[in-house]
Amino acid sequence: GAATIGGALISSSASKSAAETQAQAARDAAALQYKTSQDTLALQKEMFNKGQEGLQPFKDVGTSAFYSLADLYGLPTPAGARPASAGGAGTAGAAFDVFRGSPEYQIPFQQGVKAIEYSRAAKGGLQNPGTADALMQYGQGYAGTRLDSYIGKLLSIAGIGENAAAAGAGQATQQGQVLGNTMMAGGNALAGGITGAGQATAAGQVG
Repeated sequence: GAATIGGALISSSASKSAAETQAQAARDAAALQYKTSQDTLALQKEMFNKGQEGLQPFKDVGTSAFYSLADLYGLPTPAGARPASAGGAGTAGAAFDVFRGSPEYQIPFQQGVKAIEYSRAAKGGLQNPGTADALMQYGQGYAGTRLDSYIGKLLSIAGIGENAAAAGAGQATQQGQVLGNTMMAGGNALAGGITGAGQATAAGQVG
């Protein structure tokens, strides 16, 4: 009888020891899985931030072009990349001056002026009053011929910013789903470890 009781006690102790070993293994595995999910989460956030940073210059330039277009028409703009503007004639005039100083205006204008001067000089009439009149007429009509092209360029640049903003929004949506899945995986790992440890402990107690 004593041997039977002793054997039972030894068996019980071994069962409890094995159960605790199994429970600890479950907890360790769960902790490792959780740490891996957190490391993955941090890496995903870092890559997402780098992607957003890469798009930001395109957003900024696109917004600037959009505001420049609004200024040209004297439209008000909200505060954001720059202070808010009430718009109006003063804003439109300043924006038109910016247009006249842009390469879109200046480079072809200068080439046109040189073409008139060379043509007059070839005919020996560079110093004639007609040359000044020709240059004045050219300058007066020139802005209208280039303004549409300038507006088209602003629209094109604003479109680049819009596409960058849309890409950023798409990344944010996708990244939100990925981060959610990663966080859920980490939670499931912890829950699974707790469950596994509890089952192993219960089995040892039953044993």
